[in-house]
Amino acid sequence: MNNLKDSLESDIEERIKFIESDSYDLGPPINKKDIIGMLIVGIISFIGLVWGAI
Repeated sequence: MNNLKDSLESDIEERIKFIESDSYDLGPPINKKDIIGMLIVGIISFIGLVWGAI
């Protein structure tokens, strides 16, 4: 059990170092098209939820 915990802790430390490094790419920023797409999907999902509750 202790070996598993040590393995997890070392893996977490490696991932934290990678994320904090300068070579880590956060991906492209969210733009206007992304927001419009999220709103459309949210509205369609809400309509489906309401329609299913009727």
